Amino acid sequence: MNHDKKQNLITNLILLISLSAGIPVWAQEPNLDEFTKQSRRVAANFSATIIRKCELEVQSIGLYAATEVCRITAPQIYYEFSVKNNIVLNLVSLNPRNIITGHADAWEQAGLQKMQKMLKNGHQPKEVEIVELVQEPAKTYYRYMSPMIATPFCLKCHGTEKDIAEEAVSSIKSFYPNDKSIGYRLGDLIGAISIKKAYAPSGDK
Repeated sequence: MNHDKKQNLITNLILLISLSAGIPVWAQEPNLDEFTKQSRRVAANFSATIIRKCELEVQSIGLYAATEVCRITAPQIYYEFSVKNNIVLNLVSLNPRNIITGHADAWEQAGLQKMQKMLKNGHQPKEVEIVELVQEPAKTYYRYMSPMIATPFCLKCHGTEKDIAEEAVSSIKSFYPNDKSIGYRLGDLIGAISIKKAYAPSGDK
């Protein structure tokens, strides 16, 4: 039996034993703590980077042109962070602006709904994060989500009709004909930073 097959067998046995015993897999997986810390750092850096990028574009070329630039550069930033940190990073939402890159999968949809409930129940945004070890049909993954909360700057393009800047309306309709990401108010959950990483059992380098 080669190393990969042996490792997969061990991983599956861990999952099976944990599930049959009623014990969450993450409770037995110390690497999840390391993944959580890494994800928090990456999410914070990513959020600061993309907000700073959008603000600079608006200041330099205006809101209309910045909308088009963000449509192109945002996926590039996702990719750069993913490659640099050996993860898959994306911004997802229940009401995405870009339906290609922003569509949430089943796990992310459930997580976003859970985040909404937590925020409505009085939890602070910094308390609202989701971390799990998820077994998918083909593979097992570490998964993490951190909320993106509507700020005054966000509302220029994602707010209600009275909040969205006039020059942004036409650009959004032009660049995002299937846009659903409007109507938010200050403090609303717009979406989440989603991070996914292939599962590596403890001690596996």
